[in-house]
Amino acid sequence: ILNFRIVRENLKQVGLALGLGIVLLLPIAVSMVYSDAGSRFTGVGWLADEGPKNRAIELRGQDNNKYLHNKPLLYTIRLAQNYFDHWDGNFLFVNGDAIERNKIPETGLFYLTDAILFFIGIYFMRSKFIWSWFFIAPVAAALTFQTPHALRAHNMVIPMIIIIAAGLSKLLNKKAFLVIFMIVYSWQFARYLHEYYVHYPYQYPTAWEYGFKELVAYTNSVKDKYSKILVTDKYDQPYIMFLFYSKYDPSSFQGDHKLTFRDKFNFSTVRDFGKFHFENTPWDKVKDVHNALIVAAPEDIPDKGVNVIKTINFPNGLPAFKIVEN
Repeated sequence: ILNFRIVRENLKQVGLALGLGIVLLLPIAVSMVYSDAGSRFTGVGWLADEGPKNRAIELRGQDNNKYLHNKPLLYTIRLAQNYFDHWDGNFLFVNGDAIERNKIPETGLFYLTDAILFFIGIYFMRSKFIWSWFFIAPVAAALTFQTPHALRAHNMVIPMIIIIAAGLSKLLNKKAFLVIFMIVYSWQFARYLHEYYVHYPYQYPTAWEYGFKELVAYTNSVKDKYSKILVTDKYDQPYIMFLFYSKYDPSSFQGDHKLTFRDKFNFSTVRDFGKFHFENTPWDKVKDVHNALIVAAPEDIPDKGVNVIKTINFPNGLPAFKIVEN
């Protein structure tokens, strides 16, 4: 688009390049349409969110106006909202992503003072290429229903930094500012490292599946004593951790596992393999399962009347798993 005149003057070369590109990308396109690869987008795409559909039904029940309250309109509004979510100042400069795995406590994706340099850079940035990159970058992330999303909008990093750098370049010729800049950014960098290495493990211990390595080692050491091992699935998809840390033979797993039915987002997960069963394990649900080892979230196990043989704690001292012999 930016070089339309050059493209128009070289249609033959552009056509050849475009044709070659389509041929090279065709296997990926076929895979996404005709294999399970497409189910990922089906599950996370903004059309998988039933919120706009339910909202259309609710509004139409009030005035029966299908021209103002319909799915195409409300899903378009949601798409626009998803896009503009990524320009939210709280997301970019204050608290970052809502997903704990993608954030540092009380820290934005950029430093707080970057916001000042960003707005200065907006005034001085004249590159159409950078601005095109800037506005196109969040499109892929906007097509999903979890927004704003730091990983899916990762393409924003480069144009954002270039615009911030453009603002910074207009101030660095002043010595007083240079000294202040070095002090402030040194402090912000030190604070970031402190939040990352000290507070992150305590504040978001479940974000990176803390405790599973110890849990898998323990359950594997005692599993021969039990006919069944029940493991809570409150922490993401625990079967992955059990396969990884126990170095489970892939061929054995592929030939002996059971999946759940696909949910409304078109996802399924592993329910069973070997002796392991992965499901929510509140005590009222599992207390009648005998000759079993039960791995539960601490809130699912009563304080009394239960044979807790081991507790695995998070770095902050709170219990991550309670292991019950029943």
